[in-house]
Amino acid sequence: MSLLRVERLSIRYGTGHAVRDLSFSVEPGEAVGLVGESGSGKTQTALAILGLLPEAAAASGSIKLEGKELLGAGESVLDAARARRVAMVFQDPLQALNPYLRVGAQLLHIVRRHRVGEPGDAVERVQ
Repeated sequence: MSLLRVERLSIRYGTGHAVRDLSFSVEPGEAVGLVGESGSGKTQTALAILGLLPEAAAASGSIKLEGKELLGAGESVLDAARARRVAMVFQDPLQALNPYLRVGAQLLHIVRRHRVGEPGDAVERVQ
């Protein structure tokens, strides 16, 4: 079974397609990179995998992480996946991080929020 399987993913905004009929899989231990021109759908694909597409987006197809369907899944399923199995490193740190807080404090909040590891180990995990 693939770690991640994306099948026939399409993402539309109104009548325009941001992604059309994309399929790929990632096997355990494999590293895969999405490469393409600006506007080719790389970010939209990653946002779809994480369940973070804006409401204006209409996505179809299938995104399975370890056999569990993520496309259209509820927040509890997506939160569990985002906390422990899949993440995205955004290119623009000003959109992903709060410049008024130390990076360590922001990471600590994420680790505690998603209960990654033992409760008392959060600070150690972030350092």
